[in-house]
Amino acid sequence: MLFRSLPISGISRTPTATIAPTSNEKSSPASGNNAILELLRLLAHSVDSGFDFRLTRFEGGETLSQVPDRASAEIYCTPHQFEDFKRFFREFVVRHKREENFRLDPNGSSETGVRFLPESIFTCFMEVLNLFRVVEQELSVARDEALNPPVSTSHLGIVRQGSGAIDLLFDLRLVPSLAAADEIGRAHV
Repeated sequence: MLFRSLPISGISRTPTATIAPTSNEKSSPASGNNAILELLRLLAHSVDSGFDFRLTRFEGGETLSQVPDRASAEIYCTPHQFEDFKRFFREFVVRHKREENFRLDPNGSSETGVRFLPESIFTCFMEVLNLFRVVEQELSVARDEALNPPVSTSHLGIVRQGSGAIDLLFDLRLVPSLAAADEIGRAHV
């Protein structure tokens, strides 16, 4: 799931697409509708389907206390793939019954002032998310039926892009028995 290396001259005159999952209701961990993850899945499926593009911006979430209900990615794709990508996008959201949540906004083209994110950023996002899935799965052995959900959870709550940095903020919530075991473990070290 790696981006293919594209020459910048081959994509700098391409229209920009902004993809933004939105929702009328706030997401919840139980619903599984984390907008950041949904957008990353769409982009991963795009790459797996043969689309070449470069990211210029990726952001989502507002606070760690809520599962993100908004995320957006600004991409540049090759000129010959743009119309195909729009068709792919429409088919993807219909197939996943997400027409009301996703939108594609072609913003025209720009030849100057575009700064692409390093190609490895997307791969890094996916690797970090997979690592957190493994951690969450390992932590799921401890349960507390008095809680909802009854297991420890983690979610990517905020992706914030600033000058020269991208912040990934995760929320990791442990069931009390794991939190207590961790405190006991630290006391014995």
